[in-house]
Amino acid sequence: MCADCLGRALPPPPADPPPGIDRWVAPFAYDGVIRELVARAKFHGRHAALHWLGTCVAAAWAATGDPVPAVVTWVPAAPARRRAR
Repeated sequence: MCADCLGRALPPPPADPPPGIDRWVAPFAYDGVIRELVARAKFHGRHAALHWLGTCVAAAWAATGDPVPAVVTWVPAAPARRRAR
């Protein structure tokens, strides 16, 4: 992630966890350059930035002061994508 792109990454908006989830964190809003980074990884096999993104997620969790989570899970795919797979 270059400095220019990182400068365009937005902080996550305040939001309650989805039903069934006790706590969640996000280092960035899922918008703009971050959304593009995730889409390239998911749909085009462009995984070079995922280690960096994982480090950002771990740092966001550490900043909460909570203990290490017992479960880390994926973001679910849309129903149509799941059916296609």
